[in-house]
Amino acid sequence: MKTMLSTIAASLTLACASNFALAQVTASTTQTGTGNEAYTEQRTVEYASAVTIQNGNNNMAGDPATMTGGIKQIDSHDVYARITQTGDGNTASIWQNGVALGGSAITQIGSNNTATARQNYTFMSAIDIYQEGTNNVATVNNSGATDPLTTTRQVGSDNTITVNTMNVGAAGPLIEQTGTDNTASLYQDNATFSGVVIQQTGTLNTASVSQTNTFLNGQATIMQTGTGNTAAASEQDGIANAWLVVQNGNDNMAAVIQSLSSSEATITQTGNNNNAAVTQTGIAGGPVATPNTAYITQIGDGFTASITQTGSNNHAGIFQH
Repeated sequence: MKTMLSTIAASLTLACASNFALAQVTASTTQTGTGNEAYTEQRTVEYASAVTIQNGNNNMAGDPATMTGGIKQIDSHDVYARITQTGDGNTASIWQNGVALGGSAITQIGSNNTATARQNYTFMSAIDIYQEGTNNVATVNNSGATDPLTTTRQVGSDNTITVNTMNVGAAGPLIEQTGTDNTASLYQDNATFSGVVIQQTGTLNTASVSQTNTFLNGQATIMQTGTGNTAAASEQDGIANAWLVVQNGNDNMAAVIQSLSSSEATITQTGNNNNAAVTQTGIAGGPVATPNTAYITQIGDGFTASITQTGSNNHAGIFQH
């Protein structure tokens, strides 16, 4: 899975670099010191780049609370936005609206950083957030996008990632956290061909995913390595979606709730004192009810597993060793 994440991230970097190389309209801001603020807006431009670099403490590029972008790009195509901050207490925000073939990247090295990326009605545009340090917060809001690619990565402790996507077609968010006490939350509404990958390495991690009106999203995956992890996935009103939850460690809990037509759920736990539960409610897809399948595999002692299915032609399996 790490290889998959690295490959997609490399493709994102290459695409952003290509946009940057083609830039004919450029806006660049570099600040060194404390208490600085930066703002850049580009509207109806082509082959444009906007770059903000801040080295120091208490710098701000945009306001995540009001979704005001430190870099804002509107009604443009072939554009690239990048904010790089090194220091403590930094805030960064990028907003792209009506952008085609766009890329946005936020890199923060330090502690107490906050990053927000927002895209509305974009086509084949990417978001890449990377935070290294402690007490970082990353938020992604994506609405009305076609073929978006979102990668959010955190290295450190006490990090939080929240991703909200609505009316999105193709390509799904990738979330990677390495450290302790991390939390990842994802909400998808009306998403098609939009898978999910969450990978957490460390202890006391929590991953929560809620999906409504999702269709043909393939396999969504949560992978956790460590102790005290919790994974929860909920799906409603969709067709042909699948979930894979893999937990390696002790005291893990996993729950998958699906209320849709033709769904699949697989939970695999390796360790002690794990709990796993799958609840599926089938929805008739025509004259013949489409089957739901659920499998739980637990390796170790003291596990608890339960599968509840409502509907016809369902399949269930529990394997404990």
